[in-house]
Amino acid sequence: MTQIDRFRQQLQSNIVLLDGAMGTYFQMLHPEAGEVEYANVSHPEWIQEIHKRYLEAGANVIRTNTFAVNHMLFPGTDVDEVLVAATQNARTAIDTFCEQYPEVEKDHLFVAGSIGPIRLGKDVDEEQVYREYCHICDVLLEQGIRIFIL
Repeated sequence: MTQIDRFRQQLQSNIVLLDGAMGTYFQMLHPEAGEVEYANVSHPEWIQEIHKRYLEAGANVIRTNTFAVNHMLFPGTDVDEVLVAATQNARTAIDTFCEQYPEVEKDHLFVAGSIGPIRLGKDVDEEQVYREYCHICDVLLEQGIRIFIL
């Protein structure tokens, strides 16, 4: 059974809970740290811990810490590296959670790709925004993400 089939089955037979706001939670725990998306690479353990806390609170779906990851908001950053690290952090959190709570079925937990808005501006046109969304989706798809939260 594919991930999408398992997710559809979960949606049809159970209540599915998503995690909460990563950035708000992160800023509460690490106010000095700056942008939450950079922590995917610089402090993956912080991101994994937040994911794990949401799983402990009952979330079935955790979103990658990628809401604001794009070339327009993070120029000069290796966006692909951040997207890959965020996906790995979410999966590691699920693995760690399932090791700690073996009664939880890993097949009932999902990682969704989080993609936030990319705003048009004087230096950003519709074509650039379209290409950026495609790029983000392609990288997340390469990482096995099949559920997206826009």
